[in-house]
Amino acid sequence: MEGRLWREGCEDFVEGFPECELRHPEVRLVHARLTRYEGGSPDTIEGGLETKKRVLPTAPGQTEGMKGAIFLTDRESGRILVVSLWEDEEALRDSEAEAKRLREEVTAAGETALVEHYEVALFAVEQAPRGL
Repeated sequence: MEGRLWREGCEDFVEGFPECELRHPEVRLVHARLTRYEGGSPDTIEGGLETKKRVLPTAPGQTEGMKGAIFLTDRESGRILVVSLWEDEEALRDSEAEAKRLREEVTAAGETALVEHYEVALFAVEQAPRGL
């Protein structure tokens, strides 16, 4: 499924108005798996986070179809969120069995892992200047 990039100031992409479209022929919709680890102690968040970063795939290309990962923490509650980004829905689906096995490995005693799937509607990050 092809996605479209749009330029700020263009409320909706409208076919035939090239000023609202950025030319990028390989833009595709990306899919995400959000895993919410809850129930861990705030006192043990560093250890839990390190275990998850060590065991879960985090680098693009480490797992077929995976494009990246984001780890988010709430140090007050002990909650850890892991967002993995996938090139398409099929790659996300194909990774489910291995993802389940790895979740079981990294979920600490007293912690739960809740999983949700999303289509990424917008992904915008500031890029570092070249040469840094």
